[in-house]
Amino acid sequence: LAIGFVGKGALRFLIVAVPFAVVAAFSSPPPAPGVYIGIFTGSSHFDLNPFAYYRLYGVEWGYGVVSWLFHVLNLGWRSFSFFISLLTFYFLAKSVEALRLPFSEFLPYYLGSYFLSQQLVQVRQGLGVAFAFWVIISTAEKQSDIVRWISATGIGVFIHTVTAALF
Repeated sequence: LAIGFVGKGALRFLIVAVPFAVVAAFSSPPPAPGVYIGIFTGSSHFDLNPFAYYRLYGVEWGYGVVSWLFHVLNLGWRSFSFFISLLTFYFLAKSVEALRLPFSEFLPYYLGSYFLSQQLVQVRQGLGVAFAFWVIISTAEKQSDIVRWISATGIGVFIHTVTAALF
């Protein structure tokens, strides 16, 4: 499953990912996403200091920025949830691609554990872990320099603090 922005790989990715993202976006929210909805609806303004923002809301600043952007563009919680779910699936699929694993071997794991626990319940952690998997795998594969590693760690921490533990 080669994933690019055009071509057969992108089409296959969308055929598989979009239905799961739709389910995640339109499912009845368990307690954790209920908290995220509250933060989303209250995100018309936020502290520009990432640490103050985390103390106030208990979520990472990157989540707040994207949440705020979707809120001010009037895109709604479902659009935001769909975007986060699609992005999570994208990073997982890129990780599988980098490992050169057959996508068919990844899908049962994804459905049986990741989708049920991360995309439906722990939304931010799911995105953070998916991003970390992709960075670790792609960095190891390309033997990237330390600057890329540090940059990715910084970005990951803005998604979810769990990424710092994974790096």
